[in-house]
Amino acid sequence: MDGTTKRRSAVEQFSQRGPRHEPEVKETLDAYQEARQTMREVVRLQLRLVDGTIESLDYLRMGRITFEPQGRIIIRHGRVRAVIEGKNLHRLFSAVDEHRRRFVQEGTEAEEGLKPEESEHVDKIYFEENEEES
Repeated sequence: MDGTTKRRSAVEQFSQRGPRHEPEVKETLDAYQEARQTMREVVRLQLRLVDGTIESLDYLRMGRITFEPQGRIIIRHGRVRAVIEGKNLHRLFSAVDEHRRRFVQEGTEAEEGLKPEESEHVDKIYFEENEEES
């Protein structure tokens, strides 16, 4: 061994591996993580339009949510229907349906051009009067 090479001590070797937990401890840590994520649940969904307007919907009062494979999501909220049009919206639908999405941003053509082909893109968000209250 020359003077520049330093041998790692046993303490250094074990400390860099990270802690190992018994199965019961791991289950407790996993339950804690799950509870922590639940505490941060999203209670409102913001719909951000390209002109700067922001509409906020209460997840708790949200009615039926419909995904149409041709590129539409319809959210019924009282007497209003929020319609989101775009491409590759299936993951967006799942996130909204599970109350995990904080906002949906209406995009521009320029933004769409910069995204990979398989990426989600929202072309348009608009609101309609709902025939029946949900």
